[in-house]
Amino acid sequence: MKKKRTLKGFTLLELIIVMALFSVIMMMVMSFIDPVSGIMKKTSVRERSAAYVDNISDYISKSMKYAKFVRVFDGDFCRGSDPTVVGEDEAIETFLNDFFDGVVDSENHRMTGTVRILTLSNDPADAGKITETAYDFTAGDSVPTLDASDPTNPIKDRTFDHEKAVDVDVDYDGGVTEEAINPDTFESYSYYYQLGYNTFDKAGDVDSATKSAQGIRASEDCYYSRLNYQFNADGTPIENAVEVSRNSFSLSIVAYLDNSKDGHRKIDIADTDAYGDPITVPAFISPAYMSVASMSFPNVGNSASSISGQYYRIVQENNTGAIEYVDPSGTVPKLEAITASDFYDTPFSYYKAASGNKIHFIYVIPSELSV
Repeated sequence: MKKKRTLKGFTLLELIIVMALFSVIMMMVMSFIDPVSGIMKKTSVRERSAAYVDNISDYISKSMKYAKFVRVFDGDFCRGSDPTVVGEDEAIETFLNDFFDGVVDSENHRMTGTVRILTLSNDPADAGKITETAYDFTAGDSVPTLDASDPTNPIKDRTFDHEKAVDVDVDYDGGVTEEAINPDTFESYSYYYQLGYNTFDKAGDVDSATKSAQGIRASEDCYYSRLNYQFNADGTPIENAVEVSRNSFSLSIVAYLDNSKDGHRKIDIADTDAYGDPITVPAFISPAYMSVASMSFPNVGNSASSISGQYYRIVQENNTGAIEYVDPSGTVPKLEAITASDFYDTPFSYYKAASGNKIHFIYVIPSELSV
């Protein structure tokens, strides 16, 4: 007689209990993974920020290491102390005229060379990209007049007669623009630049409406941070923290996530400045980190041999301002060498435009000038 074999297995109740236990374990594991994932993301942004600041600092320092003349425009190109925004062409030509108009070689040939424009863009579409453009130029040929307040002054102060035979010529069509930093840097991260040494302070939590509008996951815990100037005890900005000069140059750089997965994480918020006046400031949704690139331009304005003894200008009589000639027929003008003190504008200058979201550097390097 055959014995009946009984098949053993899990009952429905046992399966339900096992699945419940498994679910609890998975929840515990996920609760551990989420914070670790968040820490890894924040660490990644922080590391990217530090590495990128090093690249920016190195690039700017190396690009302008030997520059003798530099102009910095905050926001956009403008007319010097007049914050009215102007086009790139006007800013470049004004720069070249202020330094090199009327500069010739020992045989009265006009100066030629290369002028460079380095641009740091805060335009949202650019994600913080940096570009450098180089244009060839030939200087104008105007003759400086004497200082009207002191006609006997042997050092000629430049005033433009606006009747020069040839104006500065810039080859805009032949200009070459290149991205200064590897484009891969901007695939998932964006960068924002502000001149000066700033702090990066928490400005409040991000509400659910803002998260939804910016495409940020509702479950994500995040907050705003904004750039602030450093302040004295009386609440006024520390001057050397916001100073922009050749000996004290700082650039605050914010690195933040900005892509389709994590949402748009830079917005503008209403705030007040150090004096209580209403302003609109950029704020960054966490994770975002700021680093500061500090540098100097030691060669700007120095009276090195690369300047003195190579450049000339037409000599004028100290008492009348009339051009002096070396030949009786009055066709070959007399020339005099230009020293560093004879150049006609401040070697390093900083101007803030009325509007704009870029930082421009216009500069020249003596090795790229030919006379």
